[in-house]
Amino acid sequence: MWNKLILLLTACLSATALPAQNTTKTDSTKTQKLEEVVVAQRRQLIKNDIDKLTYDVQHDKTAQTKTTLEVLKKIPLVTVDGQENIRVQGSTSFKVYRNGHPDPSLSGQNLKDILKAIPASTIKRIEVITDPGAKYDAEGTTAILNIVMMSNTKLQGISGNVNSDVDTHGSTRLGTYLTTKVGKLTTTVNYNYMHQSRKQTENNREEVYNYVKTGEQKREYGTNSTAATIHFGDISASYEIDSLNLLTASTNFLGYKADANAQNTNERWDKNNQLIYKFDNNMTTPGYSHLDIGGRLDYQHKTHLDGEILTLSYMLAATRPHTIFRQTYSNMVNFPVSYTSYDENTRERFTEHTFQIDYVRPFGKHHKLESGTKYILRYNNSTSLMDYQGTTPDMESKFKHNAQVAAAYLSYIFTAG
Repeated sequence: MWNKLILLLTACLSATALPAQNTTKTDSTKTQKLEEVVVAQRRQLIKNDIDKLTYDVQHDKTAQTKTTLEVLKKIPLVTVDGQENIRVQGSTSFKVYRNGHPDPSLSGQNLKDILKAIPASTIKRIEVITDPGAKYDAEGTTAILNIVMMSNTKLQGISGNVNSDVDTHGSTRLGTYLTTKVGKLTTTVNYNYMHQSRKQTENNREEVYNYVKTGEQKREYGTNSTAATIHFGDISASYEIDSLNLLTASTNFLGYKADANAQNTNERWDKNNQLIYKFDNNMTTPGYSHLDIGGRLDYQHKTHLDGEILTLSYMLAATRPHTIFRQTYSNMVNFPVSYTSYDENTRERFTEHTFQIDYVRPFGKHHKLESGTKYILRYNNSTSLMDYQGTTPDMESKFKHNAQVAAAYLSYIFTAG
């Protein structure tokens, strides 16, 4: 009985398998030709470590035609809202690094414009460092967005892109990103020009404030607009002296000028609808400019021990804003101050020098020691002059602040499994 049952099961299984196969019979053998077999595996783009989250931009095929700002929208812990404001872990108090080091070009209010100008195809990975230590920031910060660029070791010749935008308001944007490699020297040039037309920012406003206790009413209405011209970019180069020594350098700049104009009328009325005071004011910025310049110099030395690296770094960051703000009053009724106009002339000078040494030494397959020191020299001073047209005396204020920051770190890493 058992023999019959086994034969019956074998026949059933054979009959089930035959329709899915192409069978060819010959006099002596029977061969079966299987259909096409495809073995596929999805690459993991996100890696979550104990102190950071890494997004593999290099192997994200959809990122090759996008900008860096667009890629940030796909990274966990990073959000980009409709106005292109960036938050890391829900906070705006984060820093942006390039290749594990601070980069002056990736800071300030124009960060989103700079990230728009960097093609995602030039980026290897983006790291969200959630627990940065003294190695990254000597004064402490909540999070770091570290952009690791492609090494371009396989590139020979020149590659890049040119982009331009024009809107219906007359604002324009032009940019270029070029990378060249000749022998052991790799150079990258990024330049962008933006012009914001006055028409784009024109708006009319009317505001009314009612005071409950006094019954008084304040009315403000007027127009304002701003035209601006922005230039920003960076140049970086790396030279591979030999297989153990690498020298990299970069410089960056951001400069813009703005011409703002606002015309407003201010009125205040009492509870009986009697005029208390009224005046018109005209605000202009005949001089408004801002300049950021910076640079880095890094020397990296490897030894014949795999993973042992010594890095010497220097960074310069400098800011030079200059503002002339002019306010003029007319059609004054019961004007509460003793001047008809004033000019505010402000100059600021900020310079920062950072020196850093990093050393990594592995021991065997499971142990690694990291150590380093950082020293920061920071100089900040400003002068502000208030020039009044009237009986109010002029005022001048000066500010000066110098700081020195030193830090050291030592960490031991054990990896198992």
